[in-house]
Amino acid sequence: MTNNDVVNAVLAALEGKFPELAIYGESMGQGQTAPCFFVRLVAPTYDRMGGRRYKRTYPFDVQYFPNEPKEGEADTRVAEMHAVAEQLYDCLDYVALDDGLIRGSKLRYEIIDGVLHFFINYDIHMVRQAEEVPLMSRLEQRGDIKDE
Repeated sequence: MTNNDVVNAVLAALEGKFPELAIYGESMGQGQTAPCFFVRLVAPTYDRMGGRRYKRTYPFDVQYFPNEPKEGEADTRVAEMHAVAEQLYDCLDYVALDDGLIRGSKLRYEIIDGVLHFFINYDIHMVRQAEEVPLMSRLEQRGDIKDE
């Protein structure tokens, strides 16, 4: 499993839930149309748990850019972002990988400068395969009888 596999799983979950919205990966170019999502893998970690066991943590910041209010209408962006955040809890709680589902943890959100930031971690526990090393290649044994 690679970083790209997890990123693609998050993107696929968002595309399934919000098919009408544009969803951008790591690079969001100019000219994006709101409303849209921007998905960013923040700083993945790879920790040794002991022996051959490892834990990979994939923290994401899923940003939602709401519609701009139309002239003369009330600004409903904050309510829109709270509603989208509620949908993201269900949408991103579990995402599908080739090997099955992975569960999100530490789900939370905040609104910063008019943009919804939805934070979620995916923790994956792994066991590396043991390296096959021959236990013994060759043994020579000698024996002598001692005369008294």
